[in-house]
Amino acid sequence: MKGENKEQIFRFYYSRPLAFNFNRHSGVELKNTVQKRVQRQSCTRATDSFPMIARALASEAALLCFDELQITDIADTLVLTRLFKELFV
Repeated sequence: MKGENKEQIFRFYYSRPLAFNFNRHSGVELKNTVQKRVQRQSCTRATDSFPMIARALASEAALLCFDELQITDIADTLVLTRLFKELFV
């Protein structure tokens, strides 16, 4: 029974053609995506890359769903905290 409502909401969005983009990320996918983008940006720029990464994620979808987001590593906490601050400002 646990998670049934969440799955219904996800299926609702996936089953209908929407006027906006919809992305669903598992916690692991989100962390990996952000870490890859941070590494790629830090190799090419000396400035803070989190505002650019947050803008890129926001431009890819009007609705982001984070499924099964569990953070157990302090480095992931720091990275995702910075990302969420930029996304929700």
